[in-house]
Amino acid sequence: MLKNYLKIVLRNLWRHKVFSLINIFGLSMGLSCTFLLYLYIQHKLSYDNFHQDAESIYMVQTTMTSDNETEEFIYTMGGVAEALQKDYPEVLAASRIRGWGGLLSYKNNKLSSDELLYVDEPFFDILSYNFLYGNPKEALKNPKSIILTETLAKKLFGDASLAFQQTLSFDNESLLVTGVIENIPDNTSLTFEGVMPISVLPEEQLRDMGAAGWLGIGCQTIVRLQNNTDYLSFNEKLPALQQYYQDSEEKYGFKLSMGIVPFSYLHLYDFGEGSEGNMTYVYVLSALAFLILIIAAANYMNLATARSITRSKEVGIRKVVGSFRRQLMIQFLVEAFIFVLLAFCLSLFLVEFFLPFFQDLIGKELTVKTIFELDSIWLTALILLILGLLSGLYPAVMLSSFNPVKVLKGKFSGNKQGILLRKSLIVFQFVISVIMISCTLLIFKQLDFIQQKDLGFNKEQLMIISLNDDFNNSKANSFREELLENPQIQNASLTNVVPSYNTWARNAYQYMSTDGLKRQVDLDDMPVGYDFLETMEMELLSGRNFSREIRSDSSKVCIVNAAFIEATGIQDPVGKTITSTYSEDRKLKIIGVVKDFHLHSFHNEVRPAILFIAPNPYSLVIRVKPENVSSTISHVEDSWASFTKKYPFEPKFLDVSFANLYETEQKQGKLLMSFSLLAILIAFLGIFGLVAFSMQQKRREIGIRKVLGASLQNIILLISKDFLRLVSLAIIIAVPITYYFAGQWLQNFAYKINLLENWHVFVLTAFGVISINFITTTFQALRTITLNPVDVLKDE
Repeated sequence: MLKNYLKIVLRNLWRHKVFSLINIFGLSMGLSCTFLLYLYIQHKLSYDNFHQDAESIYMVQTTMTSDNETEEFIYTMGGVAEALQKDYPEVLAASRIRGWGGLLSYKNNKLSSDELLYVDEPFFDILSYNFLYGNPKEALKNPKSIILTETLAKKLFGDASLAFQQTLSFDNESLLVTGVIENIPDNTSLTFEGVMPISVLPEEQLRDMGAAGWLGIGCQTIVRLQNNTDYLSFNEKLPALQQYYQDSEEKYGFKLSMGIVPFSYLHLYDFGEGSEGNMTYVYVLSALAFLILIIAAANYMNLATARSITRSKEVGIRKVVGSFRRQLMIQFLVEAFIFVLLAFCLSLFLVEFFLPFFQDLIGKELTVKTIFELDSIWLTALILLILGLLSGLYPAVMLSSFNPVKVLKGKFSGNKQGILLRKSLIVFQFVISVIMISCTLLIFKQLDFIQQKDLGFNKEQLMIISLNDDFNNSKANSFREELLENPQIQNASLTNVVPSYNTWARNAYQYMSTDGLKRQVDLDDMPVGYDFLETMEMELLSGRNFSREIRSDSSKVCIVNAAFIEATGIQDPVGKTITSTYSEDRKLKIIGVVKDFHLHSFHNEVRPAILFIAPNPYSLVIRVKPENVSSTISHVEDSWASFTKKYPFEPKFLDVSFANLYETEQKQGKLLMSFSLLAILIAFLGIFGLVAFSMQQKRREIGIRKVLGASLQNIILLISKDFLRLVSLAIIIAVPITYYFAGQWLQNFAYKINLLENWHVFVLTAFGVISINFITTTFQALRTITLNPVDVLKDE
């Protein structure tokens, strides 16, 4: 029986080559998109699962509540790790993690790295990495040691095997290489190039950076719990930690609470700063993969039901000679599954072909082998099963239900339910396509809005140079003054903070409110140079700028932004004094108000900030003229070499760093656009097949109309109007759905486009979809219209 089914399927496939190719190619495109998205989703879900007993690894989350707001972040006070190991028997190991950067050198090889970590000794008891050389149990025992990744070891030593037990220099400190590990997989939330014991740093420095004691919040804390420990129950015990930091709460007027969250969740869920929150994106991509699969299945269903008239006689004869309905249903399901299997084979080729382009798009390394791994093979089989059932079940039920008497008498003219289903599926396909295209265009509109919006400063032509321990204040000022002698350099300022590039800290300050009460406000601290406002081209709204001529400006004054006025209610703050909550000796007189500027990304609102002169600046921001930028960079490099031979010259441009803030959104937009276009292609492939089949059915009608004098325009309109109605209905349904989902996505931004003001995006999408549909139907119609009526009607 199965052999007979296969023979019939192959015969129909060969007899109707065009429709068979459309079906197979449409299904293969749907499967290719689904598999590519699955590879990406699987990669997202696999973050940090490569560690041994990954389910027992957690990060500590801190929640800080003040008068103004509540903030969450994956950062802690420095004393948390030690307290957890001391007071909680469920904790097997705990370690602080503090990111760092500096210059590494071995003989004549020098390179700077911003991806170095200071950690406690239990770090490698918590996280498992493959050591190529060295012992993870012993690697961090020596305070003056360093563990390198394979790539960093190769850069410094030429070969990773030569690095082990060698001594290198790190910012004038000699460190012994006690281990070399394999490169960190890219599916991790914690990336680094080197690891050093945090115990090498003086206690005073650790306290200053918030990595020791119970004052500042400047490090992360990672823990490993006993297996099978319920972390939610464990969190209920953590309020007892308050005994350590209660004095800080009472002194500084904030409330703290702590809890642990699974390490593998950091990439997927939003736990505040230090986490990424990609789970919503995973849901979107999963839904996208499923919808593309449904669009591909809908094409098959449409063509199968549309061909019901031509296959009705086949069904009628089979029933007359004794076929049962169950046998007919199996036959049509087998046919659908054979098409799916053929499409699956073609899709593997397409996935392999498009994978390099897809990897460039998302910036991740993927492999087709993942589809056939033990954890994935069942899902691959399930996808094929679902696609086969979606494609073949309804056609099998409908075709097997034909009345043989009506069919063989020639009274069968189609199935009303089948026609309704076809129209519904066409509408569904284009609803999804219009939503995807519109949402993608709105994403790019938002990104363009971000690029064009006034930042409160001019980000163009700004070069940033990180200084180092080879520069004291005097040397840094001399370097700046030498650069200003070049007419291609407009201005330059020493600073510790550059908006949209890096930040300093957020601290509490007290002020006297208009009602005569002492109140507190959280401000973004910005240690800058005297020429910072001019260099950044910021606008001073009132008061004056910093002056080198006034001695007190070096440490006793500040400039606030306009958001400070809104937060405090002080309409004329110039001349007022604010006091640091953490140090009553630190009193700053406000000498000016600067126009609001975006220190952070557009995901955050502009917050109150103060600018003051940096006592020890470690960056230089330079505004260069747009002409001959390469020669200007060469000049700066030559000047750098005359001031320091210790560190390499590594300039950065602010506009590039600003664009990197929205790299995730840019990748999301490109990914959605790519798959939206593929979904449109699959949908129009189905329309192409339906129109082609419809033209075959209407050849006689068109021939008669031509004989009776119908014009070319009338015939094209007759053929295309039904499809245009369905596409128009799809657009009407899709617009409000798009408006809702785009609005939800825009909630991630504090500053965003107005959807109503961007109505032209919906119009453009509608016009594009209708135009492509009209071109598709017209192309097929023209092929039929050009036939000679005599050839069409001669057999009548």
